[in-house]
Amino acid sequence: MALLDDSTARADARELTPRALATGMILGALLAPCNVYSGLKIGWSFNMSITALLLAFAFWVPVTRLFGLAPWGVLESNINQTAASSAASIISSGSWRRSPRSPS
Repeated sequence: MALLDDSTARADARELTPRALATGMILGALLAPCNVYSGLKIGWSFNMSITALLLAFAFWVPVTRLFGLAPWGVLESNINQTAASSAASIISSGSWRRSPRSPS
């Protein structure tokens, strides 16, 4: 528990915020074609959660400091990561299934 900061233990910590959901949806929409391309090219698909986390953190930390907004927290990162990875992964879940043959 010593590795976590104070924002994770507080009851008033921000978690399900509009900016976390919007960031996750936007990143998921941007990462989905990357996932489809890698799946078609090499046959592997990725859930893109770490990529979404790093991109959102790299965007929101300077923006919150610049404009004096509430800081981007660990719990918001969790919501962002979940939304982005589900959006990026759901598109590729059915793409690798073999198509049924048409009747002759």
